[in-house]
Amino acid sequence: MPSFSPGTAFALTQILRGFSQGSFSDVVSSYEKYTNHYFFHPALENEIPVPQSDIINALDYLDNQGVLLSEETITRYCIDCFSLDVELSQKCPSCGSLDVLFGKTLTHKCGYKDIEGNFGSPENMICPGCKEGIYSIFSECQVGEPTFMCRTCKSYFEVATPAYVCKDCGRIYKAGEEPYVRIKKYEPAPLLIALKPDIISTFKLYEALCGYLEKKDLQLRKNAILDEGEIITYWNALLYAQNSKERFGILALAPIEKLDFETVESLIRSKKAAKLDAVFAILASNVPQDQSKRLSDERILIVNPRLTRFDIESELGKTVSPLIK
Repeated sequence: MPSFSPGTAFALTQILRGFSQGSFSDVVSSYEKYTNHYFFHPALENEIPVPQSDIINALDYLDNQGVLLSEETITRYCIDCFSLDVELSQKCPSCGSLDVLFGKTLTHKCGYKDIEGNFGSPENMICPGCKEGIYSIFSECQVGEPTFMCRTCKSYFEVATPAYVCKDCGRIYKAGEEPYVRIKKYEPAPLLIALKPDIISTFKLYEALCGYLEKKDLQLRKNAILDEGEIITYWNALLYAQNSKERFGILALAPIEKLDFETVESLIRSKKAAKLDAVFAILASNVPQDQSKRLSDERILIVNPRLTRFDIESELGKTVSPLIK
């Protein structure tokens, strides 16, 4: 698995939860270039307490992995007159004129040179210089390679300068600086439908764990953000023991994650950065033998919703007993 930032990993899981539990059926991300701002529908930034960049990274990762399907549209507009009629044009690099033609060059036997289209139609070609009719361009003209020609300054050039032009008010924007709105719509892919049972059971176990541990006189805080100086970490829940200074974290992991070396090291870094005494990580995956001791030594307990009876309180007690008596 890639090494996510804690915020991206948290957003990824919360987005999967929203899709699986029916909180939303699609997500629309809108980027407005002029203000350099993202907007989401539904308003994920209000529900997931991470920077917008983490939400975007999570959506794009799920898209790239085939968990979500996306469709993107880009609409350019003019900030002066708000017209949507903004088109890509070519500028002359010498004088900046937009009156640019492209085509093969013809040099007539009289010496006049111009773009082929300016000599008229193939059936009725006339040299604009000497006004003589042309019956065969190959015998009467020298044919050059396709190129650009500026009708304003009459210069020829191989590469034009791209620019966007508002057809209503005439404002010109350098390519790459034109205002636009990019809208990207994300919908569930078949892979997400297949993962839905694991995602739902992950968060059922999470809610059951929270309820059980609250009964153990632990103070609960959901959707917690910890900034202890090194890195900011995000937790589905934090639990504080009232009779000691111990702090525990609960983190639900997406079922597309695997407990490889990178994922384990990321968990350990987050636990240490948050200065937690122990962590319950919920993941619908088995713990590999080579990672089991490392996790145990760091007091990180992987709870698999496929193997845990979270509807029976005594079974939950057995599950948490390695960390909490």
